[in-house]
Amino acid sequence: LAFYPLQPWPIDGPVQVRLAPFARSTQLLPMLRGMSWTFQVDPARVIYLWPANGTAQLYALDPASGERQFLAGAEAGVVDYAVSTHGERLVYAAQRPDGGVDLRQLDLTSGEDTLVYPCPEGIRCQALDLDPAGKRLAFEKSSWVTGAGGRQIPGPKQVLELELQSPAEPTLLGPAEHDTSAPDWSPVGLLAFYDASLRSMTVVDTRQGPPPPTISLLPNELGLMGSWSPD
Repeated sequence: LAFYPLQPWPIDGPVQVRLAPFARSTQLLPMLRGMSWTFQVDPARVIYLWPANGTAQLYALDPASGERQFLAGAEAGVVDYAVSTHGERLVYAAQRPDGGVDLRQLDLTSGEDTLVYPCPEGIRCQALDLDPAGKRLAFEKSSWVTGAGGRQIPGPKQVLELELQSPAEPTLLGPAEHDTSAPDWSPVGLLAFYDASLRSMTVVDTRQGPPPPTISLLPNELGLMGSWSPD
């Protein structure tokens, strides 16, 4: 069933749903007996990293009351996160003192926090994005290199995909010698990312393969990503 309420669901009490006996589906199949159940709507929350000028941790804010809740953190700080489409869990990148990053999954209902993939020492993992089903994670991986003035900066990037239900080694998307970045899932499960070596946005279907077939190459000199339409 899909419900399209005329008014927003109330968040201050349970919502009760009733189906009468012999209610029919869109294919005219009837229910032989009635049913009734209730559910609760969670209030809206804003999830963010704080502070901006220090070792950031992950928080949630109730915009109605102003109450702030600590969600997750790391000794060396959280560098990125992604929330699932339905808001029941998130994946975040916890930086380790050795320069590596642990990708962790936080269940926002139970509070269970689990490690899904430890990025190796000296490897930075960021730009996290969950697919619409919340089963696959796309992210950027880069090594630290010495830049001008002797500072350590992220080097060329690569986009990878990780299956969250059966964590294993992530799959590289795009040729190994290409510089790829900015993964972005569409609402129907296609993945777009920027390929700097081809100067194009690449769209792939990771549900097929490996390697996943390329659906489209869109020339793009600037490297700025667009946005997916809802369909």
